[in-house]
Amino acid sequence: MKKGLALPSQKRGNLIKQRMCLLGLSVSEVAVYCDVSERTVVRWRHGDPISTDHSILLCEVLVITPTVLNPQLAEENKSVTKSLRGKKLLRLYDTLSLSQQTALLVLLQGLNKE
Repeated sequence: MKKGLALPSQKRGNLIKQRMCLLGLSVSEVAVYCDVSERTVVRWRHGDPISTDHSILLCEVLVITPTVLNPQLAEENKSVTKSLRGKKLLRLYDTLSLSQQTALLVLLQGLNKE
């Protein structure tokens, strides 16, 4: 994993804090979405480096593009984002009950036919 983002650490931490506040997100909610500990999110808010994988998830939950935190991610983001979204969707799918999984599959099949 690559560490270190293009924004200076203090500016990056402030951006994370501002977006969390604006969106009403708690440290716990961000930690769950990014699949990290709450302590890790607190460190990010203080400007600690963020791995590329986690920065993409963090940007998704903060509703910003990954290039806001790291302009160098523009090209790398395309393939990494697809991979991470797939993993996250599978984890979410596994938490659904059998009837919910069936309903989701029926819905998706209907969307594919349109």
